[in-house]
Amino acid sequence: MHKRFKSWQNHRAAPLFLLLLVATALVGCGVVAVHHVPEVGPISSNKIPDLHGSQPLDIKNGQPDAGEIEIGAVGVGKVVGNLQQWTAAMVSAVKVQLSQRGATIVAAAPKSLSLRITKAEIHGIPIVGGATSTIILTATTADGLTADFEGSSYSLAPLSSINGTATDAVKKLLEDPTIDTYLRR
Repeated sequence: MHKRFKSWQNHRAAPLFLLLLVATALVGCGVVAVHHVPEVGPISSNKIPDLHGSQPLDIKNGQPDAGEIEIGAVGVGKVVGNLQQWTAAMVSAVKVQLSQRGATIVAAAPKSLSLRITKAEIHGIPIVGGATSTIILTATTADGLTADFEGSSYSLAPLSSINGTATDAVKKLLEDPTIDTYLRR
């Protein structure tokens, strides 16, 4: 038998060490921090209302938490973000979408929609790879109506998963019949 093979056999702990090393890399230990702000992608839907002729409205960032938090670990890294910045990205996307559909966005309008992210997380998928993420976007009207919209997504690229999740949450908010009724009156 070859000398190298014999020496490998004599070190029975070596395969166990190698297995632990690979498992740590797959599960993730959060060594590298990546700061990310979601990019909401284009939204096309025939369920989003036409708001030509509706009353002016204000879309506000209602996220009180301005600190950076850990969203989750993927691979050997962790994703961190500032929920106020994340909400600002979603507020911007909602304003663009509603403006494209005829809404007049005016700061301090009596009709308003306040948005905030109440949950954001990402999880790596061991062995298979990629990541799943979840965002819960909470919308509150000036009348006190509150609704949660959960976006979720999977992607082989973790940050793309977050972007897809943000897009999904915004789309669900814009397609919601209760929000539609509020925006039209």
